[in-house]
Amino acid sequence: MIRTYPPHVIILLSAPSGAGKTTTCQKLTALMKQTSTRVDGLLSPPVWSGKVKTGIRLQAISSGEARTLARKATNGETPDVGMWKFLPETITWGQEYLANISPCDLLILDEIGPLELLHQGGLTHSFDILQKGDYQMAVVTIRPHLLETMKEKLQGKPLAITPLTPENRDDLAEKLMTIFNTLKEREP
Repeated sequence: MIRTYPPHVIILLSAPSGAGKTTTCQKLTALMKQTSTRVDGLLSPPVWSGKVKTGIRLQAISSGEARTLARKATNGETPDVGMWKFLPETITWGQEYLANISPCDLLILDEIGPLELLHQGGLTHSFDILQKGDYQMAVVTIRPHLLETMKEKLQGKPLAITPLTPENRDDLAEKLMTIFNTLKEREP
């Protein structure tokens, strides 16, 4: 039986690009999948060529399916955000995935960024899912300069901001798991 949860908390995991937000979400996903916790959402792992980031993947947590989300814009191309050119077919796939996502215990959305918050593009169904609240806890990665815009977008939702720092990055996934377990214990 799948339970529908009232929205308990949305944790905004905040750090600059390259600080380890995706790695933390991957660790948290692995930890939670070892339990009976239903985890779903999307991850955005980087693509590397040696030590150079050359792209971004979009990966469905429940199935593991992944597609190229963005690549570096080539000479003569106008990037969509920063240096990145986003692939419309992957955004469509991600939007469809989010539109059909089932209620879950832990929802992970890695990342809601400038494309969604400043350009009203990208994976905008993320906001619908967060508003709907079919999860016990949501972890959303976001860059610090977008926090205020995100708080406005999710006005009225219970939010907690957790900065990812060099001091907490190694054990933050475990701490998030503890928060989840505490919330679960408080269920009526």
